[in-house]
Amino acid sequence: MRIIKQFFTKADLILMAAIIVVGISASLLLATSKDSGSTVEIKLDGKVWGTYSLSHDREITIRDGKDRNVVKIYHGSVSMKSANCRNQVCVEHSPISRSGETIVCLPHKVVVTIKGGGGDEYDAISN
Repeated sequence: MRIIKQFFTKADLILMAAIIVVGISASLLLATSKDSGSTVEIKLDGKVWGTYSLSHDREITIRDGKDRNVVKIYHGSVSMKSANCRNQVCVEHSPISRSGETIVCLPHKVVVTIKGGGGDEYDAISN
């Protein structure tokens, strides 16, 4: 405790605690403020494969030569049910349901993105 007092004043410690509290509060606010999406957009090699409603449960199979991915829409969330890639990172990804969230299968160049829900048109506004 004596070492801390040598380097920091009481005001320094209060300032650090306030910055930490504000940072944690801002992180929680941003994490919980995203809207639920209304559609899922699937891209293959940068081109739109299809856009589907999150309100209808279904499975979509994406084939490109020997590459195969199966996307599952279930109760408003999306997951990669299966893929025949080696690393299986996309399959192990947790289901997504909020606007802006993505699942990516890099080996097959498949990107699954939640769209809609208000506010995912722009990341920032500048003048």
